[in-house]
Amino acid sequence: MKIFKILTLPQWEDFQKDKIFKGSEIDLDDGFIHLSFSNQWENV
Repeated sequence: MKIFKILTLPQWEDFQKDKIFKGSEIDLDDGFIHLSFSNQWENV
């Protein structure tokens, strides 16, 4: 089973540069990292 984290291009670029991901704005607001299964990511 694979899970996916959907990022904006700027988020992906920051991750590539910093090599760390602390969460998107919604992740930080909700207190957890939002992930999707392969059958969900197109709706995100």
